[in-house]
Amino acid sequence: MGASSSREAPPPPLAAITPLGLYPRFTIHTGQMALSVRRKFGGDCSVKDAMTGQKIFDVLSSAFSFSNKREILDAQGQFIMWMETRPFTMYPKIDAFDGRPRQSGTGVAPPVLKVKFGTSTSANVMFKDRCRSDGVEQDVVLRLETNYRCSKATVFDAHGQPIARMLASSAGHEMLLTIAPGADAALATAICTIVMDRARAKQRRNRNPGTMGGGASASASANAGSIM
Repeated sequence: MGASSSREAPPPPLAAITPLGLYPRFTIHTGQMALSVRRKFGGDCSVKDAMTGQKIFDVLSSAFSFSNKREILDAQGQFIMWMETRPFTMYPKIDAFDGRPRQSGTGVAPPVLKVKFGTSTSANVMFKDRCRSDGVEQDVVLRLETNYRCSKATVFDAHGQPIARMLASSAGHEMLLTIAPGADAALATAICTIVMDRARAKQRRNRNPGTMGGGASASASANAGSIM
């Protein structure tokens, strides 16, 4: 995969962290994980090991959903979570649910993950950590920082340590996602698809300057081909 700039030195490897995330089974990797997140025609996304090409996740997009819904599945096609973007907001707000849309959409199950952009380049990622060794779920807020074009992004934990990085290919349809040992790969993939959707929305806004940044107009315009 081509990096955004081949002249930049690669960043140092991500240091291991205590298991952190929503799904303990996706935190067991002992070395830094590198995933290729590639947008396909129609808005779906394939997520593969960047070295071996082995499928890790699939992201399925509802192309004609106003709230830009998408599902994340594991390598065996088993459901993990679904996400949707709230309409009519100045900056994007994304909620993720463990249950299927027909179950969670009624409001019975609260979101397990909330991503709220406070500016065009930064967001809070909020969830209850389910991966603690003591079994106690604890509220966690991660920080997501991107460049303006969302071609680069880093996720930081509460102590400011980077736990995931994203770098877009020169063509913009693929991202290299690197994940620290101990960080939830499914959670990192969800965040990466959000960044990719932001990048696509900004590209469309630059081609059509009259659309609103990050709000309902941008969200709606991205639906037909968005992968988030």
